[in-house]
Amino acid sequence: MIKRFIPLFILIFMITINVNTVLADNSKNIIYGDADNNGEITANDASDVLQKVLDSAYQTKIDKEKPENSKTVMDVTADGKITAADAASILQKALNSDFIFPAEKIYDETESITESGGDSGDMTEETTEINTENMDVFTGNIIDKNTVLDKDLYCKGDLEVKANLDLNGHTFVVDGDLIQSSSTININNGTLIIKKNYRMQTKETGENGETIYSNSSGTLQMTKENDYVIVNGDFYAYGGDHSSVADDAYHYLRNGLLEIKGDFYQGGNSYSFDSTG
Repeated sequence: MIKRFIPLFILIFMITINVNTVLADNSKNIIYGDADNNGEITANDASDVLQKVLDSAYQTKIDKEKPENSKTVMDVTADGKITAADAASILQKALNSDFIFPAEKIYDETESITESGGDSGDMTEETTEINTENMDVFTGNIIDKNTVLDKDLYCKGDLEVKANLDLNGHTFVVDGDLIQSSSTININNGTLIIKKNYRMQTKETGENGETIYSNSSGTLQMTKENDYVIVNGDFYAYGGDHSSVADDAYHYLRNGLLEIKGDFYQGGNSYSFDSTG
C-alpha cells in the first residue's frame, strides 16, 4: 500500500519576499520556518528545508547556530518530521504572509510530538499530541444535518458524517475514526485532524453482527490554500466523484495539504480520489 503524505501543491523556486515573522516561542525568539536564521521567511528557507529532506547530512544555518531549536523551526507542519510538506508550507508563507502554518494552529508548545514506534496497522506509529483543552467538545458522534463551524471543536471517539460539514476556518479534532457515508466535508481554510482512520465509506452491520464498510457518496473539498487535513491512521477513499469534466476549477481536491501517516486505499468510484493543483 502507498504510505506517504500527499501535498496537493508543491512548488519550490527561488524568490525573496520579506514577510512578517511568526514567533514560535517568544522566550527563545524562535521563528517558524526561518531555516537560514536571518529573521525573515523567504523562499531561501524553503529551499534549505527541501535540500535537508533530500540529503539528511545537509546542515542548515539554524542547524549550526541553534541545533536545540532547529527541528521546531523547520517542522512547520508539526508532524514530528521534516519533510517536503514543510518546505512547501514555508514557500507558501513566503508568497503569502497571511498563510498560517499548521504548527501555529495545532500546538501551544513548540515541541509536542509523541513518537512511540511501530506501524500504522496497530496505531502505534508516531501520532500527533494535540492541545484540546481550549476546544469545545462536540456533542454526540454523528453529524446528520448540514453544519458550519463557528468555533474549534473536539470529538471524543469516532465521528460519523452524514451531512455537509464546513470547517469555516476552524479546527476540528476527531479522537477516533472519521466515517463519511455521504455529503461533503469542506475544509474551507480550516484544519481537520483525525487521530485514527479516515473512512470515506458507509458503515453497516452484517448478518452476524460484524461491521462492514462499503462504498459511500462522500466527498472531501480542499480548494483553499490554507486547507489542511492530517490523518494519523489509514485513509480509505471509497467515496463519490471528486473530478470535474468541465473545468479543473471545480475539482474538489486542488489546493492545501493532505497528510496521511498510514496507508492509502482507493476503491469504488474511479474518481473517488482525483486531485489537481
